[in-house]
Amino acid sequence: MTCMPALIILYLLSNVNGQDCDTQYDILPDLDRRDQTYTLAENEPQVFDGILDYKWYNVNNRSMPTNSTGLKIGSCGTYYPIWMRGTVPSVEDGVVTRTVCIMSFFSYCSVQKTVEVRNCSIYMIYKLGSTTKTSGYCFNKPPGIQELGPPVGPESTVVKSILTFVEETSNIDNAVFQNPKLFFSCEFSENGNKTFFYKVVWFVNDVLILSRNPVLYTEIKNTDLSEDELINRNFKLDITIKCGVQASERYNSTLGEMTISPDFWAGIKVLTPDITIKQGETGVIQLQSTVPFGCIKYGRAPECFLPIEMYDPYDSYDCQSSSISVQYSEGCGTKYQGLTFEDWMDHKIFNWLANITLTTKDIDDFNQDRNSFILTLRTPQLSTANEIMNDNFLGIITVHVGAETAWVRKNCYSRIDPHMNTFDQKYYENQNLGEFVLYRHTTFKQEVQMKTYDCYGATCACAVSIRAGGELFIIDVCTSPGLINHASCKEKIMNIQKRNEYKYEIYMPLGTMVMVDIENWPNPFSSLNIEIMPSVRDVGRTEGLCGKLNDDMADDFTTPSGTIEPDSGNNEFSNSWRIDSTQSFLNPNNHDPGYWEEYLYLCVCPSALNTTTKPSVVTGSDRDPLCSPSVYLACTKKKEFPGKQYDDCSVISKRSRVSHINEIRRILAKRSLDEETYKEEHLLYKRSAVFYTMEDARTTCEDLFNNSCLASDFEYFANNSMSRDSAINDCTLDLALVGDLELVDIHCSSYTAEMERYIRKDSEFRKSHSQEVQSFYAMACINNCNGHGDCINGTCVCNESYIEEDCSISKHDPPAILDIYNGGICNRNDDECCGTIPIYGNRFVSGVTKLKLEKIEVDATRSIQVKETIIQDLEILNAFQAEIEIKCETRKRRSTSKALVTGIRASLSNNGTNYGTAQIFFTIDSNCQGYENSTNGTLIYILDGKCYINGVCYSEDEKDPSNDCNKCHPAIDHLSFTCVPDFKPASIEVKSYLTFVEATSTITNGFIKTPKLVFSCDFTQSNNETLFYTVSWYVNDFLLQSKEPVPYTEIDKTILGEDELTTRMYKLNINIRCGVQASTDTNGTRGEMTRSLPFWVGIKILTPTIWIKQGETGVVQLKSTVPFGCIKFVNDPSCSLPIEMYDPYDTYDCQASSISVQGSDKCYTEMQGLTFEAWMDQTVFNGAANITITTKDKDDFNQDRSYFVLTLRTPTGSTVNTIMNDNILGDIKVYVQAETAWVQKNCYSRIDPHMKSFDEKYYENQNIGEYILYRHTEFKQEVQMKTFECLWAKCSCAVSVRAGGELFIIDVCKSPSLIRHASCSENIMIIRKMHEYKYEIYMPLGTMVVVDIISWPYPEYSLNIEITPSVKDVNKTKGLCGNLNDDAADDFTTPSGTIEPDYNNDEFSNSWKLDYTKSYLNPDNHNPETWEEYLHLCVCPAALNTTSPSVVSGSNRDSLCSPSVYLACTKKKSFPGNQYNDCSVIAKRSTVSHAKEVRRILMKRTVGGESSNHGYRLNKRSTINYTMDAARATCEKIFNESCVADTFKDLSNNTISRESAIHDCSLDLVIVGDLKLVDVHCASFTAETERYIRKDSVFRSSYSSEVQSFYAKTCINNCNGHGDCLNGTCICHGLFIEADCSISKADPPPVLDTYNGGICSRSDDDCCGSISIYGMRFVSGVTKQKVEQFEVLLNGTVEIQETIVRDLLILNAFEAEMDVPCRSRKQRATSFEDSALSLVYGVRVSLSNDGINYGEAQSFYIYDATCQEFEKKTSGYSFCIRKGTCFVGGLCYIKDEKHPSDVCKQCRPDKDQYSFTDAILGCASNESNPPIMTTETVIIVSAVSGGAVIIVIAIAITIINRCQRGKRGGKSRSRPDQYQIPGISSNVEK
Repeated sequence: MTCMPALIILYLLSNVNGQDCDTQYDILPDLDRRDQTYTLAENEPQVFDGILDYKWYNVNNRSMPTNSTGLKIGSCGTYYPIWMRGTVPSVEDGVVTRTVCIMSFFSYCSVQKTVEVRNCSIYMIYKLGSTTKTSGYCFNKPPGIQELGPPVGPESTVVKSILTFVEETSNIDNAVFQNPKLFFSCEFSENGNKTFFYKVVWFVNDVLILSRNPVLYTEIKNTDLSEDELINRNFKLDITIKCGVQASERYNSTLGEMTISPDFWAGIKVLTPDITIKQGETGVIQLQSTVPFGCIKYGRAPECFLPIEMYDPYDSYDCQSSSISVQYSEGCGTKYQGLTFEDWMDHKIFNWLANITLTTKDIDDFNQDRNSFILTLRTPQLSTANEIMNDNFLGIITVHVGAETAWVRKNCYSRIDPHMNTFDQKYYENQNLGEFVLYRHTTFKQEVQMKTYDCYGATCACAVSIRAGGELFIIDVCTSPGLINHASCKEKIMNIQKRNEYKYEIYMPLGTMVMVDIENWPNPFSSLNIEIMPSVRDVGRTEGLCGKLNDDMADDFTTPSGTIEPDSGNNEFSNSWRIDSTQSFLNPNNHDPGYWEEYLYLCVCPSALNTTTKPSVVTGSDRDPLCSPSVYLACTKKKEFPGKQYDDCSVISKRSRVSHINEIRRILAKRSLDEETYKEEHLLYKRSAVFYTMEDARTTCEDLFNNSCLASDFEYFANNSMSRDSAINDCTLDLALVGDLELVDIHCSSYTAEMERYIRKDSEFRKSHSQEVQSFYAMACINNCNGHGDCINGTCVCNESYIEEDCSISKHDPPAILDIYNGGICNRNDDECCGTIPIYGNRFVSGVTKLKLEKIEVDATRSIQVKETIIQDLEILNAFQAEIEIKCETRKRRSTSKALVTGIRASLSNNGTNYGTAQIFFTIDSNCQGYENSTNGTLIYILDGKCYINGVCYSEDEKDPSNDCNKCHPAIDHLSFTCVPDFKPASIEVKSYLTFVEATSTITNGFIKTPKLVFSCDFTQSNNETLFYTVSWYVNDFLLQSKEPVPYTEIDKTILGEDELTTRMYKLNINIRCGVQASTDTNGTRGEMTRSLPFWVGIKILTPTIWIKQGETGVVQLKSTVPFGCIKFVNDPSCSLPIEMYDPYDTYDCQASSISVQGSDKCYTEMQGLTFEAWMDQTVFNGAANITITTKDKDDFNQDRSYFVLTLRTPTGSTVNTIMNDNILGDIKVYVQAETAWVQKNCYSRIDPHMKSFDEKYYENQNIGEYILYRHTEFKQEVQMKTFECLWAKCSCAVSVRAGGELFIIDVCKSPSLIRHASCSENIMIIRKMHEYKYEIYMPLGTMVVVDIISWPYPEYSLNIEITPSVKDVNKTKGLCGNLNDDAADDFTTPSGTIEPDYNNDEFSNSWKLDYTKSYLNPDNHNPETWEEYLHLCVCPAALNTTSPSVVSGSNRDSLCSPSVYLACTKKKSFPGNQYNDCSVIAKRSTVSHAKEVRRILMKRTVGGESSNHGYRLNKRSTINYTMDAARATCEKIFNESCVADTFKDLSNNTISRESAIHDCSLDLVIVGDLKLVDVHCASFTAETERYIRKDSVFRSSYSSEVQSFYAKTCINNCNGHGDCLNGTCICHGLFIEADCSISKADPPPVLDTYNGGICSRSDDDCCGSISIYGMRFVSGVTKQKVEQFEVLLNGTVEIQETIVRDLLILNAFEAEMDVPCRSRKQRATSFEDSALSLVYGVRVSLSNDGINYGEAQSFYIYDATCQEFEKKTSGYSFCIRKGTCFVGGLCYIKDEKHPSDVCKQCRPDKDQYSFTDAILGCASNESNPPIMTTETVIIVSAVSGGAVIIVIAIAITIINRCQRGKRGGKSRSRPDQYQIPGISSNVEK
């Protein structure tokens, strides 16, 4: 065979490479400026190719200079020019490779690179890539340029922006619209009178982006830069644009020098980057646009604006954390006004400026939230403005906030009788009767009015009215019963918190807080204490009795007219703010206050607009403010304080607004009549017979304050504004005036309440006095429990006979009903007489008061008949008002007896026995009933000419609707009809059955069979066969429809179909009844109706109550009362109805979910229906279904909930009958019995090793081997441990933790230690690295394995292993931890089931010993079985009726089923530690590579047997000998003095056994004598204590301060004596580092091993990228790695390619990751000069903890097993070329493989292994023969410690003839048998 011509071969090769000349290539940028003669103009950007994309470029007919002649720094429009060595290729050469040189100050060729070139005849193409940032490629001028003298360019030029509109067509509806476009022109003056061509180029951010062709000056408009050209290059605003102009005399003649314009910045400038705002005031952000913009003209001309959005980038999207607020009219940003098409046509001028006015958002705290914050401005992603204006970041504004302190720690109050205090602390008395303005805001519609009345000869506040906008709230105790009610709910913008039944806090929209305490004084009457705490918005804007809030009490007595009364004029001042009834909010005529005007809305700006999640409160654009008074209040008020939302508006909304207004009007009118009587009753109560002088009164007040007033105990840390003196003064005055000691308690309570509110509003105070504040709240009980109970943790525990939160009410005193809705009588024609109605009285107690509700009828004799009695809990609104439910009755459902009137009778009891006087509520019909009120009660009578029959009014002679024979004859009987014909069937019942109906699909037009449910009314026929029957259908006792009369033979026409129910919106859970009437013909009179019993249609819950023990299961049983089927369409599917289950009171959070299920079950069941075929086969409908549930376990010793409710429902959209879909089926009550066998239990192996089983059996395991420490008997969870010999005992040195397909190993048996996943096939455990030497592994069932790596026996390591079980472990564990069942007797159970006695601990331990075939340390066992699906523990999503969370991937009824999800849903996340995820690192390598590496490490660790472990026998025991007593005394002493947990031993549970720790410590000290062991035992005891505290939420809550102190003093290993423990963190001394200060910086970390033992074949392994190194003392963030990249050449030299020092990427203390650069085949190839051949390459790594002292280096070699092989030597590695392969040019070739560019040459190892050999005689090769190597070469590389030398390093390399020799053909070139690097010792093998 002859070779094809070389030209054809080259052509084929070029085509194969894809560089044919027919392809279109991008033109190389900046070609015109790359000429070596080009000179840069002033300010002209240079040509830099630092970011040039690596690809082929067309350079037209230019070529790169082939020498440096004429080049200099600054040539070619760049700084360092680049030129090419070699000749320009011919067309026939095809693609060639050339070397290019980068010129510098020091050399014409400082840096070399390779490029590819091809001559395409009429143009050249170059394959170029990025260079240094200061260099660029040079190119010669193209031939043919006319070398005319370059003309002088324009003197100057400038960039200007221009707006225009372009007509375009819509891609959607082909409509024509005007689109605004922005252009930039390069403006300059023409040169003289001569005609020139002008070339314009455009730069953006100093990078040339466009070069225009030369044009005449008249065509210069064609050189403009358009908005689209910027957008297409990904440019937005905030860019710098400049243009350059060059002139030439002809189109293609020489260009003159370029004239560059000044920079033009295109964007929107922030003119005010810094703003200072005082709290409550405003600031202005000023903006200026440097470019105009317009808006799309489509249809009519819209308003044109560009939104500017403003947000705080550092806030979460939470209105409470938002920094800023605005007035409503401003918005959270601004609208930048642009030009419409019409504006542009009218030549209107663009407005360049815009402003944003903002203010700070107030917080409900005396302490300013932030002194400064950052705001960011941007334009939105989409608007109608120019496209380039969208989605731009505009800049940052720093806002400085000045504090406003005038409102801080201020309050205004009216107390007792009443003592007054203004905001600015002016105290005075107001002994005046009437109504007054207490507080009014001068800008916003906020006002508080108060009313006073006569009390014991003084005046007291008895009513308060609080108004904000259209909301009005009243508390009135001026008469009895008290009134607490909204008079207007027109706007719901206040937040009313009920602290208890007698204390209310009302938050007004501006943050002003009104506190109202209802005091039971003067007994038995009531009065009010009123306190107002202002907000910053009140400063300078208040008036009324509270005065002006401005930190100046001099003007506090300002009257409405503006005059200021003197201090002595308190009466004049008070009376100036008196109001009459026309202004009073107690006047019903004023119960329709105006709205809070929209322009006065205070708005909160949403934070972090660039996030994806938006809060539900934001309904509009994400730049819209949250604007309403209620939203502003919700965003400013803190929510962590006690109290319940008081929302009587929701109750009021159940009645009509007219009804509510009428009732309020009635109550207030009645109260005004009662006040005189009430006043007279007041006067009957005399003052106390005890008289006090002022001195005695003060002494008494002082004594009682000191002895029994809680606040007095804390006055030493109270603020001055909480004035004890003023409280004592007021108490003294009142005691001297009235003589009632009860007043002292009231003043004490007021003083204490004031203190509590100041504490609540002062976060800094709470933080600095946390323990005192906690103590204060623990002792603060309402009214000190009135002497009828004990105050425990802030709550009254009442004596047996007393109730209410302050123990003020005796159970035996029944509550009184003093009034009832509408005065006790209701006309159903005018009023709402059923549903929820109010009753009024006193002593109502939530959760205690019982309501006896009797349904009564009054007959003609005026006798009361009780028809029904119901006793139920009273629905209490407040202490004076409750709600009772009166069932609404239709005309058909009213009484069937001869009743004169019906009604209800209500009475109350607080003990279920003693009921108070009953109140009656009558319901009348004014059409036939009348009433009269008298002193004897209410008289009801029937109007003349009327009948009242069965609860319905009839006129005389009016017929009975059901029978024409029956009429109303009042003269005979006005309570009943006279005659009714009779027909009663012997039996009647409702029956249901299923049928299928054929219909046509609206989608496919195919026939379908649709299931339909049908109900029939089955009854016995009359003997008279000629009768007609009318069947009527009732749903829930309401008439649905009456069918047409039919004879009995056609009774099927009276059935009730499913559609007749669904069209009327009926679903399941309904009662259906049928009624039958007979008549002689279809139009004849019908007889009396006979009704069936109710037929309940639905799915019954047969098990409404379930008891479950934790960890066990319960079954929900269901039964359907009606059959159902599924739609039949083509194929008959299986037919089922899903029934979903959820907890309606949980949030949609898996951690809050109540229930879980086994994986074989689901969070729902499917009830089987009938298919069409089954129906045709007359299959019987089953209708039964079950759901098996269990509780979801929590990671806490304390049971989460002992009771919860589950709801069942059917979903929407199933294929079954329509009526079965979307139904609530009912609730199931689930009671959970606690399982305590696992609580506060653990199993451990400590030190050498001391063992403890779960049920607290302590024993020793002095055996060597591998053991099952823990195994779950049902689920695939297991922990294995390994022991070895340590000093004179045995220690744990390895642990393997397995769950399903995940296996995690910690092994310190040999150095280096190993912490690694052996299998990541399932990622179902959570592994948390607490620090480098402590790991917590959470298994899927919640079982926690804690591993402490102990630095003992020093200097090596051992393990402490502790396992904390979960409830799922109870009765399901085995191994050395025993059986967890709260019974230690069976803990020594062996695998065979026998129980060893306590003294046989060795026999028990060895029964659980493993051989190597079952060990997880055996690599053959590193593919464990996965966690079977049927064993999955699943969590049921809570609250299925809310939006599904992202974790639910299927239907929202799907359970969250996987071990990892179950673990995430049960484990709390609030404790320290970092997620340890080496699986993500492992994933960077192949599975095979990882498995091989783990196998290598573990197999290496088994070499040498147990005797090779650490050499412990070389470590002698201490020379100190301890007796048992001396050892115990030493352990006790050190524990007492330095063990943190010992300080808290009195708080610890018995299972946290200090005694066992002391005992084990004593034993070890006797055996070994090493005091280090005492510290180890202390650390173990402390760690165990910490874990029990962490799992016991009740313990943490009860001992919060002690627990906080414990964590603050607990440092890892007590900092090893090399640091100080500060707030739980070690502050290391001197050179010491690590979390426990255990490592000295000066000691470099050793590298003990590297990936694959330090050698890797690129053809078999992952040899580059991230590889592992092993050692010890690795410290995150500290350890540095020095990585030297080297090549070993065939000539024996070693070249250092690069040395890099950087931070070490640490996985754990013993393993880290090192990056090894990847080399492509091209990168590995070198020239064919044999001396330059690179045989192997690699890296050397050494480590340092101080950046100075580096440890001994380890080398990592990379070779190619394709043609190379190696042998491990004691001094390093030997490499040689594999027989039958070639190594040419640094690359491997197999036998007969062809030369990459010359097919006439190939690898022929029998001829030459180092060169290509001619393949065929006569073949024309384009390569000269490369040198031939005649010997086979071996290189021995030995790693030598010490520093590296540039070019040649201290690595001994010897080249010898070692590989098998063979004959070689061809010309031979001799080599020395041995080559030694000069000056370096070498290891040589012959």
